[in-house]
Amino acid sequence: MGYQPDIDKIDREAVDGLVAPGVRNSLAYRVHELEKHVHNNERWFGLHTSISAGVNEGENMSVLPFVSTIGNGETWGDWIPLLGSGDTPVVGGMVAFDLHRIAISDVVNAGSDPNKHPHFVQIGMGATTGAIGLNYTEFWNIPEKDGKSAPIDILMPRHTAGDLMWLRHKVVNRDSQAPIDECAMEFYFGLHEYQG
Repeated sequence: MGYQPDIDKIDREAVDGLVAPGVRNSLAYRVHELEKHVHNNERWFGLHTSISAGVNEGENMSVLPFVSTIGNGETWGDWIPLLGSGDTPVVGGMVAFDLHRIAISDVVNAGSDPNKHPHFVQIGMGATTGAIGLNYTEFWNIPEKDGKSAPIDILMPRHTAGDLMWLRHKVVNRDSQAPIDECAMEFYFGLHEYQG
């Protein structure tokens, strides 16, 4: 029974997890982080109704979608801002967040290129203008016939409230002569917030 004190620590002691004075990277911290990712309130964002560059880019429960366009041919479009420094936290006292899901509400891809091709998407975090040095995650999606899709789960580390977030995308096998606005992607995203 020499291991009983350790078992007691794991199985019978209350833990603070992410709440102070929880120890970052401790078992309790990690378990609490995982639990909060599964059992958490989710906040959904659309384009801010009163944009202030770098400060107010996304707005909780905005009905306006974000719109991303691609570059010429199969090249990346410009980075577009999703979150400004004033957009998080949504809930007072929260100090961190992670992106959880993205819902593509429409994909305009018609005219000279009527087929639905894979869309590659990068979501970056960082204080730059989106050009250099972003810490980003990636996913790809093939839109349904009507250009819509079910929400897509995103894997991304937690970030500090107030961090800036960006997105860009490109379309594979797209007719390079088709107008860029024929490959626009409209979307919303949901995030989780954390106390520590």
